Amino acid sequence: MDIIYTDGKKILRVERWDNILKIEGGFMIYRFILVGILVLFSVDTLAVLCPYCGKEYDQQCSVCENEKKEFKNLVEEEALKVKSLQIAIIKVILAKCKGLTKEEVYSTIAKLANEFPVPLYWLDEKNYILGANKADLEVVGSKEVGVGKTLYEILPYNEADVMVKDNNLVMKMKYGEISCQQEEFENFTTKKIMRFAEFKASLYDKTNKPIGIIGTAVELPLK
Repeated sequence: MDIIYTDGKKILRVERWDNILKIEGGFMIYRFILVGILVLFSVDTLAVLCPYCGKEYDQQCSVCENEKKEFKNLVEEEALKVKSLQIAIIKVILAKCKGLTKEEVYSTIAKLANEFPVPLYWLDEKNYILGANKADLEVVGSKEVGVGKTLYEILPYNEADVMVKDNNLVMKMKYGEISCQQEEFENFTTKKIMRFAEFKASLYDKTNKPIGIIGTAVELPLK
């Protein structure tokens, strides 16, 4: 039984012709081509696997959808206590990631990242950008925000160096501690200078080893 990766978001499991079809990576168009071929030749079963929990589903993964609903409820409750949606999001994500493996931590964040219209991004322990949600992409004016690259590859050296040093300090903080500082950067598209209050916390795996940082922000007036 082969796993066919299409657009990177959904995985098709083919129960027939195990040694014939196998495409890794690929583009969206591959999905339509593959589905057409499979239907044409009457494949026995076509199941979609959730990229986060691995469960099979038809329209949407009920396991992950329930987890997202629970996450939103917990964040809203926490926000009432701490008076900050950004801080609440980080606190709840850290709690949900406690005791998970490195890969599970990253996957959990990716799954929950777009539940609130608040910028959210996460990097690994070597300061490689792992992901950013839709709100963060809009803020920085980029479609990818350099996912898979270091800050040095997408920002002027001096700016990147300041951020990397700050991230390294954040990774030395204790579990649950959240840093807050002011940062400015230029929007990649509009070239507008923007100022933010940045909230960051260190990510830990189940062995309590720092594996990166998670960050969010709230925009501040320039004057």
